[in-house]
Amino acid sequence: DFVGLTTDKQRTAETLQTAEIPTPIGLPLAAGASLPLDFPYPAVLKPRDGAGSQDVAWIESAAHAGSIAPCATASRLEQFYPGTPASVAAMVSEEHFLLLPATRQVLSTDGRFTYRGGDNNLTQDHRRRARDLAYRTLTALPQTLGYVGVDMVLGEDACGKGDVVIEVNPRLTTSYVGLLEICRGNLARAMLEIAVGRLPELSWRDCLVEFSADGQVKH
Repeated sequence: DFVGLTTDKQRTAETLQTAEIPTPIGLPLAAGASLPLDFPYPAVLKPRDGAGSQDVAWIESAAHAGSIAPCATASRLEQFYPGTPASVAAMVSEEHFLLLPATRQVLSTDGRFTYRGGDNNLTQDHRRRARDLAYRTLTALPQTLGYVGVDMVLGEDACGKGDVVIEVNPRLTTSYVGLLEICRGNLARAMLEIAVGRLPELSWRDCLVEFSADGQVKH
């Protein structure tokens, strides 16, 4: 149920909105549909079942929307929210949520939002807000077992106004390679412990780590 829901960006957004989790205003578009001109642009157009920023496009205005060809596949159009792109990975089971340190995402600025990798260069406030939002998100979704990631944008307001969940990834995410570098324990072992109902104790090094989309890591 968790995988079926979270691999559909529209269903994920609807479920989170019902639980009063902030997500971008958006709407589903069928394959062959044209972009509406009365939507609150700027916006982001993405496939409902896409991954890795595949076929994501920035739509600046209604005039721009009018020049875009009809959607090739089932898509979601959602309002653009400015801020810091971030993600929180978690190991989850029926008994436990183990939230891992938040990381910052690095995205291209060419209107395609291509994922370039990330780092753990976030303020303490951003880390706290990211973890709180990830926890609320996971509690609103069906139970699952394994490693998941919650992608979000953290707004400029220190109170969290403007923070939104973008999507949920029911799988290992690229930030895993960076988290390996700062974890004093064994993340793979921690996943197995979570799976059998034990809550592992992990500690983290206080150092900056950067990672690229192809898994390269540097300090």
